Amino acid sequence: MAESRVSSRYAKSLIDLSLEQNKLEEVNKDMVLFIDVCRQSQDLVKLFRNPVIDPASKLSIVKKIFSSSINPLTLLFLETVIKKNREFFITDIAGEFRKAYNLMKGILSASVTTAVTIDDKLKNEIRVFIEQQTKKQVELSASTNPDIIGGLVIRMDDKLFDASIASKLAAIKKNLINPHLSN
Repeated sequence: MAESRVSSRYAKSLIDLSLEQNKLEEVNKDMVLFIDVCRQSQDLVKLFRNPVIDPASKLSIVKKIFSSSINPLTLLFLETVIKKNREFFITDIAGEFRKAYNLMKGILSASVTTAVTIDDKLKNEIRVFIEQQTKKQVELSASTNPDIIGGLVIRMDDKLFDASIASKLAAIKKNLINPHLSN
């Protein structure tokens, strides 16, 4: 609970500051980049969460990685978070920033999971379908999970649309084992 509050407060501060300086879109792109780098490098996430490594070393690494590719405002914000010993929350703060940005812009984050990798054309068709259903702009991410066997699973906020073969088989199995619960 406290982690969520800290992350939300810092994210709100960054939103407010970037709006004040008319840098919201740039900072948003920086947060997308930051989140992507953290997803690709679990070592970086571990660095942020390691209390033994001093903040100056963490700051030095952040500057080496990001100083040439992000807005100075974003870099200053990351520096402030680290200097305030809140780097444990830094990835959560970036995620909260993205949620607040998407809410502000009316963007719906959704993910689609399929058994096999889908191409960009199919991913775009799924995105357009979700946009037509929700009447919102959709930011869609795709992942694969062979355990679903076939079909797809779409997650949007707190909604789940499961059209996977695995879920259909589970429902059939449940009906066969206990037919009285299916009605």
